[in-house]
Amino acid sequence: MQSTGTVPGPAPSAGGPVLASGRGCLLWGAVGAAGVLLIFGVFLAWMFGNTTSDPAEARAWAAEMIDLDFPPGIEPMSGVRISGSTLVFAGPPGADPAALSLVVAGNSEGETFRFEDLPRPGGENEDPERAILASEEREFRVRGRPVPVLCNRYEDGLVDYTLLLPGRPLPDGGAWQVMLVLSGRPEEATPEWVQQILDGIR
Repeated sequence: MQSTGTVPGPAPSAGGPVLASGRGCLLWGAVGAAGVLLIFGVFLAWMFGNTTSDPAEARAWAAEMIDLDFPPGIEPMSGVRISGSTLVFAGPPGADPAALSLVVAGNSEGETFRFEDLPRPGGENEDPERAILASEEREFRVRGRPVPVLCNRYEDGLVDYTLLLPGRPLPDGGAWQVMLVLSGRPEEATPEWVQQILDGIR
Protein backbone atom coordinates (compact mmCIF):
# COMPACT_ATOMS: atom_id res chain seq x y z
CA MET A 1 0.00 0.00 0.00
CA GLN A 2 1.40 3.38 -0.94
CA SER A 3 0.30 6.77 0.36
CA THR A 4 0.10 9.56 -2.16
CA GLY A 5 -0.33 12.39 0.33
CA THR A 6 -3.04 14.47 1.92
CA VAL A 7 -5.77 15.73 -0.35
CA PRO A 8 -7.25 18.99 1.01
CA GLY A 9 -9.99 19.27 -1.58
CA PRO A 10 -11.37 17.71 -4.76
CA ALA A 11 -8.60 16.18 -6.82
CA PRO A 12 -8.15 17.06 -10.49
CA SER A 13 -9.55 14.67 -13.03
CA ALA A 14 -7.21 11.83 -13.84
CA GLY A 15 -9.50 9.59 -15.81
CA GLY A 16 -9.82 7.24 -12.87
CA PRO A 17 -12.47 4.67 -12.00
CA VAL A 18 -16.09 5.68 -12.32
CA LEU A 19 -19.43 4.93 -10.68
CA ALA A 20 -22.85 5.86 -11.97
CA SER A 21 -24.14 9.26 -10.92
CA GLY A 22 -27.74 10.18 -10.17
CA ARG A 23 -28.60 7.07 -8.19
CA GLY A 24 -24.84 6.80 -7.62
CA CYS A 25 -24.94 10.07 -5.67
CA LEU A 26 -27.83 8.61 -3.68
CA LEU A 27 -25.68 5.57 -3.00
CA TRP A 28 -22.85 7.73 -1.74
CA GLY A 29 -25.18 9.53 0.62
CA ALA A 30 -26.23 6.17 2.01
CA VAL A 31 -22.73 4.80 2.57
CA GLY A 32 -20.99 7.96 3.76
CA ALA A 33 -21.51 7.42 7.49
CA ALA A 34 -21.34 4.02 9.17
CA GLY A 35 -23.63 5.01 12.01
CA VAL A 36 -26.61 5.78 9.74
CA LEU A 37 -26.26 3.12 7.07
CA LEU A 38 -29.18 0.93 7.98
CA ILE A 39 -31.48 3.71 9.16
CA PHE A 40 -31.09 5.71 5.96
CA GLY A 41 -31.11 2.64 3.72
CA VAL A 42 -34.26 1.15 5.25
CA PHE A 43 -36.05 4.51 4.98
CA LEU A 44 -35.16 4.81 1.29
CA ALA A 45 -36.19 1.22 0.61
CA TRP A 46 -39.49 1.74 2.43
CA MET A 47 -40.13 4.78 0.25
CA PHE A 48 -38.78 3.64 -3.12
CA GLY A 49 -37.51 0.06 -3.16
CA ASN A 50 -37.11 -3.07 -1.08
CA THR A 51 -34.87 -4.32 1.70
CA THR A 52 -33.66 -7.62 3.12
CA SER A 53 -32.37 -8.67 6.52
CA ASP A 54 -31.71 -12.23 5.35
CA PRO A 55 -27.92 -12.80 5.32
CA ALA A 56 -28.18 -15.40 2.55
CA GLU A 57 -30.15 -13.05 0.32
CA ALA A 58 -27.78 -10.17 1.10
CA ARG A 59 -24.85 -12.38 0.10
CA ALA A 60 -26.63 -13.26 -3.15
CA TRP A 61 -27.21 -9.58 -3.90
CA ALA A 62 -23.51 -8.87 -3.37
CA ALA A 63 -22.60 -11.79 -5.64
CA GLU A 64 -24.71 -10.28 -8.43
CA MET A 65 -22.51 -7.17 -8.35
CA ILE A 66 -18.99 -8.46 -7.73
CA ASP A 67 -17.07 -11.71 -7.23
CA LEU A 68 -15.91 -11.21 -3.63
CA ASP A 69 -14.96 -13.75 -0.98
CA PHE A 70 -15.91 -12.23 2.37
CA PRO A 71 -13.14 -12.93 4.90
CA PRO A 72 -13.79 -14.77 8.18
CA GLY A 73 -15.64 -12.54 10.63
CA ILE A 74 -17.20 -10.30 7.96
CA GLU A 75 -20.64 -11.47 6.88
CA PRO A 76 -23.31 -9.88 4.66
CA MET A 77 -26.19 -9.02 6.98
CA SER A 78 -28.70 -6.86 5.10
CA GLY A 79 -29.33 -5.05 1.85
CA VAL A 80 -31.30 -2.32 0.12
CA ARG A 81 -32.45 -2.12 -3.50
CA ILE A 82 -33.64 1.11 -5.09
CA SER A 83 -34.37 0.87 -8.82
CA GLY A 84 -31.02 0.13 -10.54
CA SER A 85 -28.98 0.51 -7.35
CA THR A 86 -28.10 -2.07 -4.70
CA LEU A 87 -26.40 -1.72 -1.31
CA VAL A 88 -25.23 -4.65 0.82
CA PHE A 89 -24.09 -4.09 4.40
CA ALA A 90 -21.57 -6.50 5.95
CA GLY A 91 -19.65 -6.73 9.20
CA PRO A 92 -18.91 -8.90 12.23
CA PRO A 93 -22.23 -10.51 13.25
CA GLY A 94 -23.60 -8.99 16.44
CA ALA A 95 -20.90 -6.32 16.64
CA ASP A 96 -21.22 -2.54 16.67
CA PRO A 97 -21.45 -1.56 12.96
CA ALA A 98 -19.40 1.56 13.68
CA ALA A 99 -16.47 -0.59 14.84
CA LEU A 100 -15.93 -2.33 11.52
CA SER A 101 -18.09 -2.52 8.41
CA LEU A 102 -18.05 -3.14 4.68
CA VAL A 103 -20.57 -1.73 2.22
CA VAL A 104 -20.86 -3.05 -1.32
CA ALA A 105 -22.82 -0.55 -3.42
CA GLY A 106 -23.52 -0.91 -7.12
CA ASN A 107 -25.30 0.70 -10.04
CA SER A 108 -26.47 -1.22 -13.08
CA GLU A 109 -27.40 1.90 -15.08
CA GLY A 110 -26.79 5.64 -15.25
CA GLU A 111 -24.09 8.15 -16.09
CA THR A 112 -20.55 7.98 -14.73
CA PHE A 113 -19.42 9.07 -11.27
CA ARG A 114 -15.69 9.64 -10.87
CA PHE A 115 -13.16 8.86 -8.18
CA GLU A 116 -12.26 12.54 -7.87
CA ASP A 117 -15.91 13.31 -7.01
CA LEU A 118 -15.79 11.31 -3.76
CA PRO A 119 -16.18 13.42 -0.58
CA ARG A 120 -13.12 15.30 0.63
CA PRO A 121 -12.69 18.10 3.17
CA GLY A 122 -14.48 21.20 1.92
CA GLY A 123 -15.72 19.42 -1.21
CA GLU A 124 -19.23 19.62 -2.64
CA ASN A 125 -20.07 16.05 -1.61
CA GLU A 126 -18.93 16.29 2.01
CA ASP A 127 -21.65 15.37 4.50
CA PRO A 128 -22.35 18.56 6.50
CA GLU A 129 -23.35 16.42 9.49
CA ARG A 130 -20.05 14.52 9.55
CA ALA A 131 -16.92 16.60 9.04
CA ILE A 132 -13.91 15.07 7.31
CA LEU A 133 -10.70 16.01 9.11
CA ALA A 134 -8.33 14.75 6.41
CA SER A 135 -8.29 12.82 3.15
CA GLU A 136 -5.48 10.75 1.75
CA GLU A 137 -5.23 8.83 -1.50
CA ARG A 138 -3.57 5.47 -1.09
CA GLU A 139 -2.74 2.69 -3.48
CA PHE A 140 -3.89 -0.88 -2.88
CA ARG A 141 -3.89 -3.91 -5.15
CA VAL A 142 -7.01 -5.50 -6.63
CA ARG A 143 -6.85 -8.43 -9.03
CA GLY A 144 -3.07 -7.97 -9.13
CA ARG A 145 -3.21 -4.33 -10.23
CA PRO A 146 -2.79 -1.04 -8.33
CA VAL A 147 -6.07 0.75 -7.54
CA PRO A 148 -6.52 4.20 -5.97
CA VAL A 149 -8.36 4.21 -2.64
CA LEU A 150 -9.56 7.32 -0.82
CA CYS A 151 -9.01 7.22 2.94
CA ASN A 152 -11.04 9.73 4.97
CA ARG A 153 -10.60 10.42 8.67
CA TYR A 154 -13.64 11.90 10.45
CA GLU A 155 -14.11 14.04 13.54
CA ASP A 156 -16.00 11.16 15.20
CA GLY A 157 -12.74 9.18 15.20
CA LEU A 158 -13.68 6.72 12.44
CA VAL A 159 -11.94 6.17 9.14
CA ASP A 160 -13.16 4.80 5.84
CA TYR A 161 -11.56 3.55 2.65
CA THR A 162 -13.48 3.97 -0.62
CA LEU A 163 -12.75 2.59 -4.06
CA LEU A 164 -14.60 2.17 -7.35
CA LEU A 165 -14.38 -0.99 -9.43
CA PRO A 166 -15.96 -2.62 -12.46
CA GLY A 167 -18.18 -5.48 -11.33
CA ARG A 168 -19.87 -8.42 -12.97
CA PRO A 169 -21.09 -8.18 -16.57
CA LEU A 170 -24.70 -7.22 -17.33
CA PRO A 171 -26.95 -8.71 -20.03
CA ASP A 172 -26.75 -5.50 -22.08
CA GLY A 173 -23.00 -5.89 -22.48
CA GLY A 174 -22.08 -3.41 -19.76
CA ALA A 175 -21.00 -4.14 -16.21
CA TRP A 176 -22.02 -3.31 -12.68
CA GLN A 177 -20.22 -0.23 -11.38
CA VAL A 178 -19.26 -1.02 -7.80
CA MET A 179 -18.27 1.13 -4.84
CA LEU A 180 -16.67 -0.51 -1.80
CA VAL A 181 -16.61 1.40 1.49
CA LEU A 182 -14.61 -0.19 4.31
CA SER A 183 -14.89 1.68 7.58
CA GLY A 184 -14.37 1.48 11.32
CA ARG A 185 -12.13 2.53 14.14
CA PRO A 186 -8.51 3.11 13.04
CA GLU A 187 -7.15 0.35 15.26
CA GLU A 188 -9.42 -2.19 13.52
CA ALA A 189 -9.96 -0.76 10.03
CA THR A 190 -6.26 -0.90 9.22
CA PRO A 191 -4.62 -0.86 5.77
CA GLU A 192 -3.77 -4.53 6.29
CA TRP A 193 -7.45 -5.35 6.92
CA VAL A 194 -8.44 -3.39 3.82
CA GLN A 195 -5.96 -5.30 1.68
CA GLN A 196 -7.23 -8.59 3.12
CA ILE A 197 -10.73 -7.69 1.90
CA LEU A 198 -9.46 -6.63 -1.51
CA ASP A 199 -7.48 -9.85 -1.88
CA GLY A 200 -10.86 -11.64 -1.93
CA ILE A 201 -11.97 -9.89 -5.14
CA ARG A 202 -11.67 -11.98 -8.27
